[in-house]
Amino acid sequence: MAAVTVTGLDKVLKRLAEVATDTAAAFEAGIQQAGELLRQESSAVVPVKTGALKASSFTRTEPGTSGYGTRVLVGYAQDTAPYAYLVHERSGKRGAKFLETPARQNRDRMAMIVAEETGKGLAGKKGKGGFKASKSRARARKAAKARRAAKKAGGS
Repeated sequence: MAAVTVTGLDKVLKRLAEVATDTAAAFEAGIQQAGELLRQESSAVVPVKTGALKASSFTRTEPGTSGYGTRVLVGYAQDTAPYAYLVHERSGKRGAKFLETPARQNRDRMAMIVAEETGKGLAGKKGKGGFKASKSRARARKAAKARRAAKKAGGS
């Protein structure tokens, strides 16, 4: 009977645990960055009458969530702009869907931000490996721009 001795398994398991921790933290950072992108894009198109609605925009991590379970909230504060929902939902009016539309238009960019940040976690502390998404991110931006142009051309 042949015997095989495996050595270094403890190091492999330790590194796997580190990678899991690193990628979870990187995912959390990516989802927060994607949320901030959405807030900025939404703020750029939100209707402005007094400025209160635009000023009430926020991005925050939902309490009690972290790592891969992170949930980021992007919205407009009901306490300072209680009419935000009504303005958002008014159909056919300029500025309607000021949060939903940028979310749809930027979904590829947001996904690439999360993927790229998570890939940085895969690279770990030594900087080896990782996910390079710069070309994919550029393609996502180009596709989003083309969708906006097509929608503008069709809506005019």
